[in-house]
Amino acid sequence: MSPRFSLSSSGRDDEDANPLLPQHSSTGEHEPKTPSEHIDDVDLNDAGGEGEEEQRPRTRRPKWTAPQNRKLIVAAGVLLALPILCLFSPLFNFNTLSARDHQTVHAPTPSFTLTLALPKAGAPLSDGLRYAPTADGREGLFPTGEGHAGPMRTGAEAGIVQTAGAFPLVTAVPGLVRPVAKDARDADEFEVFRHLGPLSPYLSSPPYLPTTPLAPDTCSITGVHMLHRHGARYPTTGAPPGEFAKRLHAAVQRGFNASDSRGRRVGFRGELAFLNEWTYDLGEEILTPSGRQQLLDSGASFRNKYGYLLRDFAKKPVFRTTTQHRMHQSAIHWSAGFFGVDAWAERMHLSLLHEWKDFNNTLAPYDACDRPEAYRGSRNAQRWRATYLSRAVDRLNVLSDNFEFGVEDAHALQDLCAYETVALGYSRFCGLFTQKEWAGYGHAWDIAFHGDSGFGSPVGKAQGVGYIQELLARLTSTPIAVHNSSTNATLDDDSRTFPLDQPIYVDFSHDTVLANVVTALNLTQFSEPPPIHKLPVDSALSTRWRTSHIAPFAGNIVIQLLSCSGGSSNRPMKGDHVRVLLNDAVVSLESLGSCAFSADGLCARADFESGLGRMVREVDFAGDCKSGWELGDEVPVRDGRPPSMREKRED
Repeated sequence: MSPRFSLSSSGRDDEDANPLLPQHSSTGEHEPKTPSEHIDDVDLNDAGGEGEEEQRPRTRRPKWTAPQNRKLIVAAGVLLALPILCLFSPLFNFNTLSARDHQTVHAPTPSFTLTLALPKAGAPLSDGLRYAPTADGREGLFPTGEGHAGPMRTGAEAGIVQTAGAFPLVTAVPGLVRPVAKDARDADEFEVFRHLGPLSPYLSSPPYLPTTPLAPDTCSITGVHMLHRHGARYPTTGAPPGEFAKRLHAAVQRGFNASDSRGRRVGFRGELAFLNEWTYDLGEEILTPSGRQQLLDSGASFRNKYGYLLRDFAKKPVFRTTTQHRMHQSAIHWSAGFFGVDAWAERMHLSLLHEWKDFNNTLAPYDACDRPEAYRGSRNAQRWRATYLSRAVDRLNVLSDNFEFGVEDAHALQDLCAYETVALGYSRFCGLFTQKEWAGYGHAWDIAFHGDSGFGSPVGKAQGVGYIQELLARLTSTPIAVHNSSTNATLDDDSRTFPLDQPIYVDFSHDTVLANVVTALNLTQFSEPPPIHKLPVDSALSTRWRTSHIAPFAGNIVIQLLSCSGGSSNRPMKGDHVRVLLNDAVVSLESLGSCAFSADGLCARADFESGLGRMVREVDFAGDCKSGWELGDEVPVRDGRPPSMREKRED
């Protein structure tokens, strides 16, 4: 017979011993027993027996009353209040109760307990020498081709722009964690990627006209020219992120080496605590892994959009890039995406233009037109940074000991957010700044690029006119008559290195050159100078200069050639037309002079060529780049040329 437990003091049934029901003493008073008292009342020696249940006196179950346990009351109250708090949490911005984006929910929350910087803080770190040597004596064991590849057959060429019902826009950045601003609930509330200027990962620009890059009805796209920026890269030599790291590391070392090091040690608290063990993990100049991926994706996407044009090639296509490492690698990765990793070198020629002083090169025209005093935008951007970063500097200094942040340091931290994100996939620096401060950061880039390379630069058009001359030569199948800009006569006068009969042209260049070409095309919808003392107010119809929309990493300008048969609505008109896309967004060409407004962004090809010719004639490359004009920062420039030289040219 199995042993059983009984309450020796009351003799009640086990079902009446429920601790949730009130327990009664012999006097009838409500005196709940403690857990220890219950344990003492258990008779472990009573084995029980048959018929015992009949012999035990039965008592009436007492009427249930509310439990006296305070913990139960509190628990019930919490369970009742929790749904109410969740319902109203958006009003109070309770991040722990409100919905968060997927990547935030699954992101770890690290804990930084250090309050003093380690000796390595700010030190540069590189894994470039840690990999195995390229030759280790085992190459013969791993041949690249063993045969037995299986059946192979290529399908028909794609042509999204001609056949699809929708155009594939780039609306997300794969492989990178989206930054979240300091005061944003999640990445969707404020898209930091849209405010990183030329350091923005590639995203399609918002539409400027009510149309898409797809061929309009009754039109066929017969040719395409593309000017493509390189992919995401590490900072350039001497850029602010590296300089900040050097300054931080030097301050940390001074603290350790001081005679009274305890009182001079650098340390950070709160949201800056990660700096106590942060190292500078960025390289210099070359493409990052995500930068290589951007170009591979771009090449494959371009093949899907315009692959059918390969049928019209009589010879191998010639594409161009420069000798700079990231430029060369961008061209290779794009070509691998377009033709295939194992096929691109056999199916095309890649022309390398020397990117160095004393060499003419339309893909790096600043070497032939170098006017440091013309870079007014950078000086104005520096003044603007002192305005929008003042509060951020105060916040940073409250959390630091023996290291004083300045405006340029805060700006370097914003740069680090952008560079670490495209190089390492994620950056803790992004969450240090508010939405308004990120808007200010993007605006600083707008001020700099508009004034250094765009319509606000006195050499903006001069630096872009060489590419316009080459574009005009390709459109008209006519060699350049006079080399009076950054064009390279040796290469451009040779039909082998500069063919004039290709249906597809692809050139790889820099962010500043995309800005130069937008200016030389006279796309005046982007000409309005950004305000230098406040953030601009955008509207639904705003087409102001936005560097993240004009020259992001892997940004591009595409010029489509169209042949239209006309139709009953006479739109578009019968004949040959041209259309310009800026990062997948069609732009209006009416400011080119000869082109009428078109909702489809079309310009008659003859009018487009006439407008380009007028731009070439108006720009005095030698005068704008080499003459002795003087221009103070207070003198406005709105059309990419020095006012004095423009007036002289017009005379």
